[in-house]
Amino acid sequence: MYISKNLKYLRTKATKSQEQVAHALGKKKIVISQYETGRSIPPGDILVKLAQYFEVSIDDFVLRDIEKEGTSGDPVKPTPQDEALTALLARMENYVAALEGNMEELRQQIRDKNPELAKELGIG
Repeated sequence: MYISKNLKYLRTKATKSQEQVAHALGKKKIVISQYETGRSIPPGDILVKLAQYFEVSIDDFVLRDIEKEGTSGDPVKPTPQDEALTALLARMENYVAALEGNMEELRQQIRDKNPELAKELGIG
């Protein structure tokens, strides 16, 4: 996968800062930095948005070394179904994040109310 390499290449080629890309995606600069260094992989909805932002196909963005190979042609314009899927992915990721937050809150309640049970459950 060439996500991090392509992101940095396309961003610098477009003379965009990490802050500008982050702002366009509704993210923080550190997130873009982590994507560029490969410390983090963008979730599906962000991959789609990045490909659209830089006007390349998602296949090219993920699977080709764009700097060396170029792109396979004109980017595919998103269909309404693509947009709906992107929105659904974003909602699902928000739902998962909310569930993870709720789980941590429950773990903390168990630790506070019953430390022995917390140890037994491996969350103490």
